[in-house]
Amino acid sequence: MALVGESGSGKCIVIKLIQRFYNPESGQIFLNGMKIQKFKLSWLRQEMGLVSQEPIPSDKTIRENIAYGKTGLEQKERPFQQQELEMHTASYQDCLKDTILTLGTTIVVANCLTTIMGADTIAVVKNRVIVEKRSQDVLIKMKDGVYASLVAIHSSSE
Repeated sequence: MALVGESGSGKCIVIKLIQRFYNPESGQIFLNGMKIQKFKLSWLRQEMGLVSQEPIPSDKTIRENIAYGKTGLEQKERPFQQQELEMHTASYQDCLKDTILTLGTTIVVANCLTTIMGADTIAVVKNRVIVEKRSQDVLIKMKDGVYASLVAIHSSSE
């Protein structure tokens, strides 16, 4: 699944809601048919991974950053994490693509539309609301759609 929208549209807020940093002001969020609030917060966050397009500056050690949100993590369990973090960006992206194929659900948040090619479903966020949610083939054919407008803007800027 991909979340797209202009900068400031609310894509990151959706992710923060899924991770339960906030509760929705209205509506519900469901995970496998259950309200997300029913899940233990520590378990929920442990089951999620986040890869940001920008590194998150932190005064913590690499080990502390890797262990954030994990329980029972021992040093011997992650001996090569520092090397993995220092991998060349292209190699990392290749590894990430291979890993993503084995995951159950992946959510890609993007301003750049080329990032979302291959997503089964695209949710378009505007003014903090998901206004369209369909396959790319359907969205691109919606003449007055928000996604079609984003594609037109993106195409004209290339």
